[in-house]
Amino acid sequence: QVHPRVSDAFSNAYFSLCVPENLTIKAILVISPGSGSTSLGEVALKEWQDYAKKEKLALVGLQIENNRANEIESNVEALLYALKELTTKNTISEVNNLPFLFSGFSAGGKFSYSYALDQKARTIAFANIKGFMSEGTTSESTVPGLIIAGESEGSQRVENVKKAFYAFRKDQNVICFAVEPNTWHSIDNSNDLVRAYFTAVLKKRLVNGSLVELPEEEVLLGNYDTKEVFPFANYPYDKTKAVCLIDEDFKNSWLQFIK
Repeated sequence: QVHPRVSDAFSNAYFSLCVPENLTIKAILVISPGSGSTSLGEVALKEWQDYAKKEKLALVGLQIENNRANEIESNVEALLYALKELTTKNTISEVNNLPFLFSGFSAGGKFSYSYALDQKARTIAFANIKGFMSEGTTSESTVPGLIIAGESEGSQRVENVKKAFYAFRKDQNVICFAVEPNTWHSIDNSNDLVRAYFTAVLKKRLVNGSLVELPEEEVLLGNYDTKEVFPFANYPYDKTKAVCLIDEDFKNSWLQFIK
């Protein structure tokens, strides 16, 4: 538990940490819940435990109460403080300064994007699962990201999220966009695509323990409407509206997810 200061945007903040044993950990995956919910127990779920072992990740769950969405600085400070305390007390201080992956659902998805911006120099990628975004919430420069909307969330909401995606791409950011078919405002199968995305990005962005840039020229580009995929140099349509697909494996996961 992290107790707030007078200036903080929360009344209580709780964090949980899970680190696979007997592995050299490469990065920290922070899982943010929807508004009024918790991801403290998600780090113990088999699907995340298995993934953490496969990719050599530490998992962080959290519950932040009375969050104000327009103020993330205190939330990030609480996260960094908790991470340092947890790793020090468990004598795994080498984990404390590893790079981040941020993923979250609904409000947690939007926060994951905000956390990634705040910790840009230390963030590998973010995933926003059905968290609302608009053109006004995007940054000119960000880290690679995956944005997922739900088909049944409403055409206007999906269109607004798509416009945010276009705003990212206009500034040449490496961003993937997907709409999960026949789903409303729930996680459903989105975490399967998130895990495939992070696996692909880890290979490209984390080289010998160091973060490297991933320019758009190095990824595949997909046309969402036609479901065609091309190498960047051969893409025949508007690149500013093309979906960034990290590699062949992730391309296949994306095509399977959106169909």
